Amino acid sequence: MRPPGFEQRRGRRVIDSRKRILIMGAGERDFHLFNTCYRDDEQSHVIAFTAAQIPHIERRTYPPELAGAFYPDGIPIHSETDLERILRRDAIDEVVFAYSDVSYEFLDSLSARVQASGAQFSTFDPRRTLLPSSKPCVAVCAVRTGCGKSPFSRRVTARRPTDDRRGAEGQRASRRRPYWPKSPAIIHWS
Repeated sequence: MRPPGFEQRRGRRVIDSRKRILIMGAGERDFHLFNTCYRDDEQSHVIAFTAAQIPHIERRTYPPELAGAFYPDGIPIHSETDLERILRRDAIDEVVFAYSDVSYEFLDSLSARVQASGAQFSTFDPRRTLLPSSKPCVAVCAVRTGCGKSPFSRRVTARRPTDDRRGAEGQRASRRRPYWPKSPAIIHWS
């Protein structure tokens, strides 16, 4: 069964009447945004991701196993240096900005590049990307890439106490990076 919006034309899958989205990101927040907001959205189609902060992930593909039924071939990751060419070639309607640690000047510069190419530029509502939980949660956050969130999270969870009232232990959720060549592209619970 083909997801809604797909039709065959000369052996190629073509998506009609869906908003064509390009997600600009750093290689993690963009993927989370995709999974929480666009993966199963019948009104939008994510054409590609761009990457600038993590070296050597361009020309890779966000795996089909994570991308879902609308993306049987996965989603390509392109270099951000090719932004204008991608916007024109793929007739992008909207660019969604998913970086976490840039200046207003940088954001304005990207917005101007996107709008000069004829696409809409937007940021996202972080509330839409929150994961639901029936348990209390602690989020480990930082203001920029490379601050040490992963080592700190491992240390916090290693020291987690057992909740004697409920007999439950804390859990740590981390996502495997789908752009790592030998990394399983799955959510890992420990």
